[in-house]
Amino acid sequence: MNIRNHSVYRIGARFFTALIFFGALLAALWAAFCLQQKWRAQRDWQAYVNSKGSIALSIEEVLPPNPKDEDNFAAIPMVRDLFENSDAVWFAPLKLSGGKRRPAWPHAPNGTQKTPFSLQAWASYFGETGVLATPSNNPANDVLAALETVRPELDALHSALQRPHTRFPVDWREDFRTPMPHLSAMMTAISVCNLRAAAHLEKGDSRTAAGCLLDSVGLANRMGREPTLIASLVRNSGLTGAAGALHHGLTNGQWTPSELPKLQTLFSTGLESETTRAWATALNGERALFNQISYRLLNTSDNRAIQNLMGPYLPGKPSPFWVLYPAGWFIQSQIRMNQRLDSLARSAESVFSGPPPSEWMDKPDPAPEKGLRRLKWLMSEMAAPGYQSCLVSFIRSLCLSRQAALAIALEEAFQKNGTFPESLDSLPLEKLGSAALDPIDRLSMRYQRTSPNAYRLWSVGAKAGDEQDATTPGTDAKKQPEWAWELTRKPNP
Repeated sequence: MNIRNHSVYRIGARFFTALIFFGALLAALWAAFCLQQKWRAQRDWQAYVNSKGSIALSIEEVLPPNPKDEDNFAAIPMVRDLFENSDAVWFAPLKLSGGKRRPAWPHAPNGTQKTPFSLQAWASYFGETGVLATPSNNPANDVLAALETVRPELDALHSALQRPHTRFPVDWREDFRTPMPHLSAMMTAISVCNLRAAAHLEKGDSRTAAGCLLDSVGLANRMGREPTLIASLVRNSGLTGAAGALHHGLTNGQWTPSELPKLQTLFSTGLESETTRAWATALNGERALFNQISYRLLNTSDNRAIQNLMGPYLPGKPSPFWVLYPAGWFIQSQIRMNQRLDSLARSAESVFSGPPPSEWMDKPDPAPEKGLRRLKWLMSEMAAPGYQSCLVSFIRSLCLSRQAALAIALEEAFQKNGTFPESLDSLPLEKLGSAALDPIDRLSMRYQRTSPNAYRLWSVGAKAGDEQDATTPGTDAKKQPEWAWELTRKPNP
């Protein structure tokens, strides 16, 4: 019995000795592999940096200098209060953040929304939430009366728009996790301006309505100066609402001839330059933040810190996986992400020159990897679909502003002739320049007069098809087979 126990003990000891040996061997081989991958990645990174000349490694390198408070839009008290007081809310008297579901804001005129915009719905909302003590039978009056409760805030934002610079007091030390309370506040401000424009149009005051749209677009463009894609997406969403308010007035024949040229300038040349500027600013900021995160990942061995940095890509509880992940692969992800951002930056220029977007907008460059190879570029592969979607959003925003400019030209023709033209050729397209072109294939924007007082204006959209496809109600405008602007004009009031 003792002999048998001794034999079992010797076999077990040999097994565990062999297990420890092979475990140590695997650990040594993995460590050697990781060192080799890190050396190779550092060599590739240095070659990439040398090819670029210089590259932003932290967000501070791309932020504009701190302007004087009197020149900084974001230095007004109501903006600073958002960052200093976690309970700060803009337009609190309107009770927009309560439990009751809000009506639809003015939105893109493509026929895809489940809920149409309605001043009556807003008047009822303000009455039901107690914003208005005694609602009347006039929705426009009721909406304007409700918005008077936030007139000081609207006036403060209007005055701040006269300041030439914008730098919000964001603490960028937390990378992508940094709090940005101004995003939702600015989106609400833009939407309130659009709602106010629609109400003034209903009252027959197109001059004040045009001023509201100028404020709306101005606030949206200030978001386009933030160095993140999410801020620029807020800008795009705000511009969609502004186009919706413009469309609301065009549908009802409420814009006067004196306001149309100002609006055409606003939606054509002004927005073209701001859109490309916003795209470039956002890409530079995303690059800097990603490089900043990569640098911190390479200089920490704390598993929880690594998980926090990786949170935007793979949220969840800390995992030992990150301790074993080769540092060189973080660098490879960094290189690949920078290459992808280079490609996206070139794409912004290609909207105006080079191959048209129809040839490349649905093809990420570099192409996404498949299978286990994705592990090597984990962070960049996780972020790639999101960046490509943002590219489509920016081109969609550019397309919408061009459609708005064309719609204004069509309204001028209607006011002159009493009917919409048979084709766009009768419009003064030379005055519009590139605004008359579809940004996808750089051909003329597609147009069809469906009746003397109705038309359909469309781009071939992200799928770049040649045939006219129907829109899908309730589906995001960017995902439609085409990007349409549809309008049926009511008789002059």
